[in-house]
Amino acid sequence: MLMVGADAPRHALSWTLLVKTIRSLGAVGGAAASAVAVALAITLQPLQFRLVQTLEGYWSPRAPVWLFKWGVSRQLRVLRAAEKQLTVQDEGLSPLTLRYRLERAQWAGATVQQRFPTDDRLLPTGLGNVLRSAEDRAGLRYGVDSVTLWPRLFPLLPPDFSKNFEDEVTQLDVSARLAVTWSIAGLACLILLVTDVTALAAHPAWLGVPGSLFVLGRLSYRAAVESALAHGVDVEVALDLFRERVLAAARLPEARRLAEERQQFGVLCDLLATYEDDHDIDFAFRH
Repeated sequence: MLMVGADAPRHALSWTLLVKTIRSLGAVGGAAASAVAVALAITLQPLQFRLVQTLEGYWSPRAPVWLFKWGVSRQLRVLRAAEKQLTVQDEGLSPLTLRYRLERAQWAGATVQQRFPTDDRLLPTGLGNVLRSAEDRAGLRYGVDSVTLWPRLFPLLPPDFSKNFEDEVTQLDVSARLAVTWSIAGLACLILLVTDVTALAAHPAWLGVPGSLFVLGRLSYRAAVESALAHGVDVEVALDLFRERVLAAARLPEARRLAEERQQFGVLCDLLATYEDDHDIDFAFRH
């Protein structure tokens, strides 16, 4: 609305022009713009889960296959670049250089572990791979399918612990929404500018507006990825500390050994994942 009011890009971008345009909109124009923004936010709120899934790389079957393949290949290149830094050759290196290489190898190891699943489960986006890596990694040592078990464990967590998860998910959702909002706004501004190429060539400073919006969109996406990293670590910690609460709530016998617990979780996750009434899954309940 501001760029339309300023008749961009037919006039040179300046602070005086922006102030004049804002004043011309007045209180009524500002209130109308705010009302439209609030209405759109409320309308799109039910689509928040689908929005995050789209940013993760879970796309519609109608999405072009080449785009999915391109995204996966790009993520694979980033993964291979990180893997190359895992090996440190110490021949002829000074102590300071060697320490730097070791620190970089540790960073690369954390990157490979926390940001990427196995090659056959790579998704086309960084956000999707961070969350999928957490899903695959979280309950692996206990034989737990975290995707299946987590909705059952979350209601059993201590209130303070679950509050942290809610804050992380809220931050992820807000960052994801901002990433899309900034990017769409930047694209709309760019389209508005290229409708008059001659005026844009005379006043190229206007390109800084969509450029700034795209930068904000990128930063918001990075914030969503960092929130996903923190969320994945906390899910892993929750399974480490409170997983036995699910066994107790399901009235399964208390496990005495890790091998016994792994077997119990394997059977329980199989039961929770099936919707067949003629399954042969069975176990004894505690008294």
